[in-house]
Amino acid sequence: MDLTRRDLQTRFKAAGQPWELSKGFDHSAPMGPIERSAEWAPGPDVAIELRVNGELRQCGKLGDMVWPICALLEQLSSSLTLHPGDVVLTGTPAGVGPVVRGDRVEAHIQGLPVCRFELV
Repeated sequence: MDLTRRDLQTRFKAAGQPWELSKGFDHSAPMGPIERSAEWAPGPDVAIELRVNGELRQCGKLGDMVWPICALLEQLSSSLTLHPGDVVLTGTPAGVGPVVRGDRVEAHIQGLPVCRFELV
């Protein structure tokens, strides 16, 4: 999951400052179990879904991504050193919206375990 503190992002943007801290705050990237790439080889029709309190907020397919996963990793690895276990956050399908304390969030990519958490 890729969470953003919009309050910090807005403040940093208005000041012309980098806004990485709005993405990299404590507990900002809840994750489910890590799967080995040899055990999961997704195609472009693999569904991505996000539900908040049981209601579907976002829905898309891997093939809808601006950059295919392999091309994204190739581009990143030309500028950064990537290691096994590194996490790359790529953005999300349409439907981004706020979550608040008490919300129950479920993220699911077809073929992988669901990532569930409650905002506290």
